[in-house]
Amino acid sequence: MTTERIAQDCDHFSLPPPAFSGIDEVKADISAFVSSCGLYEEYATKLGELGGEDWISFRGRLYVFEDFVIEWLEKARAAPAGAVADFLKSELAKFRDVAPLLKYVRGEPFQQEHWAALFRKLSIEKVDLAKLTLGHFLAAGQALIDGAEEVKTLNARATGEIAIREAIGEVSSWAAETSFSLTKHADASGREVALIRDWKDLTTQVSDLQALLGSLKESPFFGGFADRVADFEKKLATLDQLLAVLNPIQRKWVYLEPIFGRGAMPHEQARFRRVDDEFRALMSSIVDDPRVFSVLKVPQLVT
Repeated sequence: MTTERIAQDCDHFSLPPPAFSGIDEVKADISAFVSSCGLYEEYATKLGELGGEDWISFRGRLYVFEDFVIEWLEKARAAPAGAVADFLKSELAKFRDVAPLLKYVRGEPFQQEHWAALFRKLSIEKVDLAKLTLGHFLAAGQALIDGAEEVKTLNARATGEIAIREAIGEVSSWAAETSFSLTKHADASGREVALIRDWKDLTTQVSDLQALLGSLKESPFFGGFADRVADFEKKLATLDQLLAVLNPIQRKWVYLEPIFGRGAMPHEQARFRRVDDEFRALMSSIVDDPRVFSVLKVPQLVT
C-alpha cells in the first residue's frame, strides 16, 4: 500500500509519519467508483447485445427485454449512490415505459406504408426490415412514449386492414379460379352440348361474396380500399344479373330443342334456329374458358 510505504520511508529518515486523515473515505469512494464503472460496463454490454437483436426475430420475445429492465432496475437501486447509479435508474425508468409499447410496433400486420409511417413518427432513418433492430426502437424510446397514442392507432389500422385485404383476396381468388360446373347434354340429333349445372350453389356463392364486400364498409379503415371494392361489387352485380338471365335461357333451350329437333312447328324453325345457334356459340365460349367471371366478357350476354 502507498500509505504504508510512505510511513516506512518517514521512519527510515527518523521523521514523524504523516497523518492520513480521510484516507478510508477516499478508498471507499474509489472502490465505489470502480464498482460503479464495472456495473455500467456490464450493463452497456448486455444492452448492446439486446439492442443488436434483429427486430423480426426478437419481436416474438419481448419478455426478454422486460426481464432485462426489471433485473437492472434492481441492480441500479442496490448500487452505491452516484452518477452511474442515477444514470442507470433514469434510463431504465424510460425503458420501463417503452417496454409495454413495443408490442404496438411488432409489425406483423404492417405493410410497407405502415412501416414508413412508423419510421417517420419515431424519426427512425429508413432502414430495410432485415436490418431493423431492437436498438432502433430503444434509441427512439422517448419518441415512442410521446407518440404512444398515434402508434397504437397505426397498429390498429394495420390490423383492421388485414381483414379487408383478406376479404378482397378471397373475392379475387374466387373470380380468378372458380369455374362453371359443366355437364354434357346430347341434343335431338345426337350432338353434344355443354350445359351448366349447380346453379343454386353458384348464385349462393355470388350472394355471399356480395354480402362480404358490403360488410367491409363498416370498417373505419375501409376508405383506402373503396375503389377496389366498388369495382368488385359492380362485377358481381353484373354477374348476378347474367346468371339470373342465363339460367332460364338454358332451361328453355333444354325444353324446346327436342321439340324443334323433331321438326315440330316448322313455321317457327328459322326463329328457333337463330336462338339455337346463339346458345350453342355461348356454351362453346364457356367451354373454351369455363371461369365464371369470364362470362362478363361474352358479347352475347353483356351487350
